[in-house]
Amino acid sequence: MTSDASWSQSEQELEGKLVWLPAIPLEDMEEKYKQKIIQNQMNQLLPMFIQKWQD
Repeated sequence: MTSDASWSQSEQELEGKLVWLPAIPLEDMEEKYKQKIIQNQMNQLLPMFIQKWQD
């Protein structure tokens, strides 16, 4: 898992799956927006992790 877009160029060389997340500057964001963004990211990531753990 990374927020560094340059890793996508090397994805074929990796044994596993590359998960890229955008770097989001949260420091100046209102708390309700931070929570919403993090919740949306987790809603995408959790099913991927669960699937991987079940394999």
